[in-house]
Amino acid sequence: MKDRGGLNVFLLLILGGILWLTYSLGQRKDHRAVEFLPEMIYAVSAESYSRAEALPGGMVQQKPVAGTIARGRMPLHLEPGVEGAAKAAVELTNPLDESDQASLKRGGEIFLTYCQLCHGPGGKGDGLVAQRGFPAPPSLLAPQARQMSDGQLFHIASVGQGNMPGHAGQIDPLDRWRAVLRIRQLQAAAPSTETVQGEGP
Repeated sequence: MKDRGGLNVFLLLILGGILWLTYSLGQRKDHRAVEFLPEMIYAVSAESYSRAEALPGGMVQQKPVAGTIARGRMPLHLEPGVEGAAKAAVELTNPLDESDQASLKRGGEIFLTYCQLCHGPGGKGDGLVAQRGFPAPPSLLAPQARQMSDGQLFHIASVGQGNMPGHAGQIDPLDRWRAVLRIRQLQAAAPSTETVQGEGP
């Protein structure tokens, strides 16, 4: 029994010592706490183009695994030219709804940034580039443009046509579809007889 009482006293002394140390260390604002395994906290991150002997090729950056696709980046396999446009007309449909106000607003922003410079604010082909002497693009309000499917317009925005370069490298696929919505909005607001600056994109 005596031994048990002595053990209890000993344990109480240890507990008191721990509490005292905790309190005293906590009060020292100028003293940094001891860090346990600091190399796990301050691990040096590998830079994309740095060397790493443990990896294939001795580099941190590795090629994507064959057959894999980056998340949210499904390939469209669009080919330029008339055959590619015809294929796009049949196989591609706009995944966005024309009643989606957020998409229409974003489409207007994309049109303003990438399209208006050549096609003009109303899509008539009278943008600043045409006003400065560059060959004017066809009107997006012409009958030929109105008859094009959304897939064809998307194809042109992606791979280009005539003097117009493709914008697949600058504009996200969904934003290209939003731009198509904006074109349809302009067409709906303009007279169907519009033939300014040509007969189509």
